[in-house]
Amino acid sequence: MTDQPLKAQIERPKKAYLDSPLSFLMITTYYPPYNFGGDGIYIYRLSNELARRGHKVDVVHCTDAYSVLAKTGPKGDYPNHAPISLFSLKSRLGVLSPLLTQQTSYPFAKAAKIKELISKNHLNATSSDCRAGERASG
Repeated sequence: MTDQPLKAQIERPKKAYLDSPLSFLMITTYYPPYNFGGDGIYIYRLSNELARRGHKVDVVHCTDAYSVLAKTGPKGDYPNHAPISLFSLKSRLGVLSPLLTQQTSYPFAKAAKIKELISKNHLNATSSDCRAGERASG
């Protein structure tokens, strides 16, 4: 133990680390304008703030889940910062796609497309609930 105050004991990250842009991959169900609020708006704001700070952000989202519940088409204008790449996924299975995903916690109808996006766009997916690469290839 040291006599220094706790605040002085915390080592600050090196400045070079803070200046290096990071890459983020967001895999989500809802993203504006295909959202009802809540989680979609949270990911939208987080992604845009990260992009505003100079980081690269890729967002993969499902349009099927929105279409199942929406009575009308998507509304609103949600501009994204330039470093954001948006990938909207739609399945031929329609309503079955989000239902399968919700029941199994695995995007059966979209796993191959997610894996393709990760590979083709050199996205770094070190952790995700969908485990798309693991199940789609094995």
